[in-house]
Amino acid sequence: MDENNNVNFTYTVTDEKLIFRAIILSNFDDERTNDILVLASHFNGLLSFGVVKVSVKYNYVEFEYFRDLLTYSLFSGEIDSDTDTHFKLTKDCFWSFNNLIETGEDPVFVFSELLKRKEEESKNSN
Repeated sequence: MDENNNVNFTYTVTDEKLIFRAIILSNFDDERTNDILVLASHFNGLLSFGVVKVSVKYNYVEFEYFRDLLTYSLFSGEIDSDTDTHFKLTKDCFWSFNNLIETGEDPVFVFSELLKRKEEESKNSN
């Protein structure tokens, strides 16, 4: 994600679909579970691409998206677009969940900060 932090991306092809997966947090303390779940629900409430999954059994967070292979066969640019979108959203999730862990802030505050950052980026790119 940056010079100090890495995220492993996994791309899996099955008989019918291509799965994009990235581990956002490889582990977290049990006492942060509720905050992690709240932040994940904020993401999932707004996402139209992918889903943030929280494993409370193994204490990790991942961002996953999948689409059927037929779509990629029919529309040549879709795989590039989906890969780019998955990467950008993974960066947002990574920043948010790591900010939550590092600062101890309320998940609602962390998510609102992300939205402010995205709004500022949008203004600056125009």
